[in-house]
Amino acid sequence: MKTHQLIALCLTGLIVTSCGKKSEDGKEEVKTEQTTESSTSSPADGSDTKKGEKIEIRNFDFSTIAQSNATIGEFPYLKEIPGYKVSSDDFKEKDFDRIVVYDGKAFSGIEGRLLYKKGYTEDEKTFSLYKTIKQFESACEKLNATKIYSLSREEFSNALFGGSHHLMSLFPEKERSYLVSNGDKETALYALKKDNKKVLFYLTLDSYSGGNYQLYVVEESKLDDK
Repeated sequence: MKTHQLIALCLTGLIVTSCGKKSEDGKEEVKTEQTTESSTSSPADGSDTKKGEKIEIRNFDFSTIAQSNATIGEFPYLKEIPGYKVSSDDFKEKDFDRIVVYDGKAFSGIEGRLLYKKGYTEDEKTFSLYKTIKQFESACEKLNATKIYSLSREEFSNALFGGSHHLMSLFPEKERSYLVSNGDKETALYALKKDNKKVLFYLTLDSYSGGNYQLYVVEESKLDDK
């Protein structure tokens, strides 16, 4: 029974990415435990997935991320996004944790120092998804971070499993709690490499509840370093 491809790359040209591997013939690949198919296949709908097949979670690949020549300051490196308020209940910083993100081709995990915050717009009438994304992009670009992607709600949902949430059943159960978004939100991902520092900046935006963002900043490290 033919296995469908798990990531819809029919969005070629919309997704800008700086990580992932290619086969010898130059085609992008997404791996499962049982099979690997070229990225030119159609999106999966989950109807003929083989029993026991699971999505492979790789470590985020910083090897293709260019070194930043900017002065980046101290963790978490980004300033507050103007026009939002963050309560203490929606803020956490941990010296070691893990998140899993869609990296533009597949799913990648990163472990290390984590900052998470959820910001709520101070004025729902003036809330703008576009403006907030642009503010985030500008802040990342000042750090000379590499843009992996910036996707609309529809683009991001289609990129994940071809828009089929049913395929979350293929996601490794032990990794589900670390997946920071499974679609249906405006999303942007940047990667920063500065000397020995390797950092991911991940932002999601939700307009359904009047306007809020969720920001994850993870600086890669090993538990032995703590």
